[in-house]
Amino acid sequence: GVFAATERLLMEAVKAGGDRQALHEVIREHSLAAWQALQAGEANPLADLLLADPRITDLVPAEEARALLDASAYVGDAPERARALAGMIRAALGKTVDVSQGVQ
Repeated sequence: GVFAATERLLMEAVKAGGDRQALHEVIREHSLAAWQALQAGEANPLADLLLADPRITDLVPAEEARALLDASAYVGDAPERARALAGMIRAALGKTVDVSQGVQ
């Protein structure tokens, strides 16, 4: 998800002249806050927290940062491969199981 995609944002912010250690701490700070929200049953606010922080958006424009945080661009074809594997397993078991309800 977005937690893994923060590395892309970090690299782009460093390319724009940001201090890697300082930016890592900014991302860590917001990641911990987002994790607490998730533990409380709330939606993941990490992208919104990062996009609202001028320490990030002064280096990477918000629209570009949002695109960098898009996990679908980060995981490649893993979702398709996982669905294909699940289909092969279902076929091998001779069962039809709807697993899509648990997939996000």
